[in-house]
Amino acid sequence: MIEDIKNKRGCFSMSKYKVTLALNYNDIFLEVTISGNNIISTRELAEKIGESGEVVLMNNRINILNDFINPIDIKDEEKDLYQFQICKKEIKPVDISKLSAKEILDLMDNEDYMTCKDDYVDVDWNISEVYKILKEQYPEKSKFRFDSLAYGIEAVER
Repeated sequence: MIEDIKNKRGCFSMSKYKVTLALNYNDIFLEVTISGNNIISTRELAEKIGESGEVVLMNNRINILNDFINPIDIKDEEKDLYQFQICKKEIKPVDISKLSAKEILDLMDNEDYMTCKDDYVDVDWNISEVYKILKEQYPEKSKFRFDSLAYGIEAVER
């Protein structure tokens, strides 16, 4: 489904869409936007990409893989397309293997273990810096697959 948007002259133009993916790898969060030359042609396609995209961090790039579009590479210098964040809220680790089902449910409702947008802070890291941080923690890995948390779709006039 393509949405029509009325421009200032009263003419209709076809919308295209950019998709923003929210992801994490352990305690590093990433927001990456598919836009610019990679703008998505329909809302339906944008939703499919948001729901099923795979994002892999490599030495000097972020690779977005999907069955619906060609792979997209985002490089260090394309800072307007990605932002890393870390959680500033201190959360004590819990070994849930020692908890009962009720205790696990109680833990999930405990505000001490919940985060909100205000708990995260942007960091001025580029892709290579994050790769280096993760590589130090996991020397056996050469790529890092980020897990999807959410996505957003925004119509852009072209």
